[in-house]
Amino acid sequence: MRNLIQGEKADASVAWALKRFKAQSLNAADSAGVERDAHQRLAKGLMGILAEAWVCRKIEYKAVEFCDALFSLKTLPPTINKDGEFEQIDILVSKKKRLGDQTKEINVAIEVRSSFNYHSLQNAVFNGFSVLGPYGNAVKPGETVKDVYIFVAIDLHQKKDVPDDLIAKLDGGGIDYAATTTNVLLGHTLDVGEQAVTVRHRFDLILVGGATRDMFGDEGLFEPIKENAGYKNSNFRSIRIPKALDAAAVLKRILAI
Repeated sequence: MRNLIQGEKADASVAWALKRFKAQSLNAADSAGVERDAHQRLAKGLMGILAEAWVCRKIEYKAVEFCDALFSLKTLPPTINKDGEFEQIDILVSKKKRLGDQTKEINVAIEVRSSFNYHSLQNAVFNGFSVLGPYGNAVKPGETVKDVYIFVAIDLHQKKDVPDDLIAKLDGGGIDYAATTTNVLLGHTLDVGEQAVTVRHRFDLILVGGATRDMFGDEGLFEPIKENAGYKNSNFRSIRIPKALDAAAVLKRILAI
């Protein structure tokens, strides 16, 4: 599922994301244990908030097919839980279903993982990216495992549309993908002013798929990741895209739980 983001609607969406970003007392961009400066937190934070809201709308659209239940959805900012630990539930879906004389309510906690591709989207989906699941680190030592993890790819079209001077290089000559993404976001995709952020060049949000809590407990499906790309995580579980649920299947699973 793909959406092209451009024009006045995109500017309004980014303005909403900026307002929400500034209202956060905690910055979710640091939850993976990665050191980021203010510009990186702004760029990545805005895109993460947009991805969460966009997925929320996709779930709402799909919910109309489930006429036997009443759904309510909300996006939530990161918080500190009752144990004093970092907590992040990006989307909470509440489902009420009538069972005889009683009404049963079920809550589904969702975390949205978004990533940026430098090469083609096809290369990222089929050769590189995975659905990322639960993990722990110094910031999130006791993270509550969510019911569903969703993967959104954000395509900035940087391989073909972006000036070469925005491509950051590592000391060894390779591409610094994290720094390049920040450069592209702040120097090409977005126009960041003192009071507002607008969209200069188009980008795409793609709902690739996702995986459930049970799937991340299946040793035949998940793979561990440790110390990847500077992320100081432990017990990080991932599921390769071909083994995960596709976009339609993961939306249906969320609403059918």
